[in-house]
Amino acid sequence: MTTTAWNPRWLNYCKAHGVTPEQAIDEDENRLGPGMSHSCAFLLWNQVRIREFCAEAGVGKVPGWYEWEIQSAHIGCHQEEYDAWLTKWVKNGAQK
Repeated sequence: MTTTAWNPRWLNYCKAHGVTPEQAIDEDENRLGPGMSHSCAFLLWNQVRIREFCAEAGVGKVPGWYEWEIQSAHIGCHQEEYDAWLTKWVKNGAQK
């Protein structure tokens, strides 16, 4: 039997939505069709969380940069802090 090592951010996404990773994939395939990627909803959800983290942590304030450039550039420097924040956000009951 093969064990899948899920991305921790994907696991937090699933927990926030009250489903297992397999259920999330199945739901997307049922909604979107066989073989359709579940990554779009996750990526959008994660981007919103990154935006919230950056605002809360005061990360990524660079004059003249667009918001998405700031978040993309600065989350790389704060991966561990973001992951801890996201896990806490989900654990504290924040949903979807």
